[in-house]
Amino acid sequence: MTRRKRAPRNSATSRKEQILDVATKLFHKKGYTGASVQNLADAVGISKATLYYHIGSKERLLYEIHERFLNEGFELLEPLEQSPDSPTNKLINYFIGQCQLTHRRGLEMAVAMAELDRLSTSRRKTMVAKRDQYLDVLVRTLQAGVDSGEFRPIDPRLGALCVMGMVNWLHRWYQRDGALSPEDLGRFMASIVLSGLSAEPTAANLAALDGFAAPSAISDGEPQAVSARAPSTR
Repeated sequence: MTRRKRAPRNSATSRKEQILDVATKLFHKKGYTGASVQNLADAVGISKATLYYHIGSKERLLYEIHERFLNEGFELLEPLEQSPDSPTNKLINYFIGQCQLTHRRGLEMAVAMAELDRLSTSRRKTMVAKRDQYLDVLVRTLQAGVDSGEFRPIDPRLGALCVMGMVNWLHRWYQRDGALSPEDLGRFMASIVLSGLSAEPTAANLAALDGFAAPSAISDGEPQAVSARAPSTR
C-alpha cells in the first residue's frame, strides 16, 4: 500500500475541515437524510452557495467523512504491517491503534457505519474496496501467526472478520472519559482475542501484553473501561 500524505494546511483546507467536523456531528445527530444542506450552512455560519463551493454536494461530503476515517486508519495499518514485529505484537498494536482512532474519530466511524448505503453506487464500491483492504491486512497478520505457530490453526479470513466485528462496534459503547486509556483498552481487547488464538495462551500472549490482564479493568465484577449506552433509536 502507498502511504498517503496530508495536504498542506491553508485557509481553504481549514474551512473544509471545519465543514467536515460540523457535518459529522450533524449527520450523527440527525442522520444523513434528516440533516439538510441549509441545516449544515446554518451550523457552519455560511451561505448555502458558499457551502456548495466547498463541498460540491451533500453526498460528496458524506463520502469525504468516510475517507477521513478510513485514511487515518490506513496511516495506522501501513507501518504496522511493514514492521518486523511478531503477529502477536502486530495484533496487540492493531487493537491499540483502533482504540486510538475511535477516540479521535468515533463520530466519523459511527456515521460511516450507519450511512454507507446513502453513498452513490460508485462511491460505495470504493469505500467497500477500501474496507476490504483493511480486512486483508488482518487476514495476512493472522495467517502469518498460524504459519509461525504462534496462533492455532484457524481460518484467517473468518478470524479477521470476527476481529473487525469487535472493532466496528467500538463507536457504539466507547466513552472518551472511561477509566481506561485507549491504549489500555486496546490491550484489554487484544488479551481477549489472543487468549483464543494463541497456541500457547499462558506464555506468548501474557508476555507480549507485558503483564496486562483483564482483572485490572474490573472492579467488583463490573467493567470500568467504558459505560455502555443504549443503541441509537433514529
